[in-house]
Amino acid sequence: MLLFTIAIVAFLIWKVSQGRNWARITVLVFFVIGLLPSYFIVRSELGRSTSLGVFSILQAALQAYSLMLVFTTPAKQWFRGIPAKLSNFDPSIG
Repeated sequence: MLLFTIAIVAFLIWKVSQGRNWARITVLVFFVIGLLPSYFIVRSELGRSTSLGVFSILQAALQAYSLMLVFTTPAKQWFRGIPAKLSNFDPSIG
């Protein structure tokens, strides 16, 4: 089951990196679906080991931040095929 899950996640990450909007939405849906069960898992982990619970919270926070970045304006433009503007970019400066 773990290998199957890793394969699905790797596939979705690959498709997101190719600019597939459906993959970006799918990752968001999976994250939201996983939030409720993760609350109970983190509660039990904090009861057993504070460090384990803190690492789980950090992992969820990093996933949420990553998803936020994928849905911000520069990423939205990239998914639409609009080239992002490079502010203050001067190629003559080495």
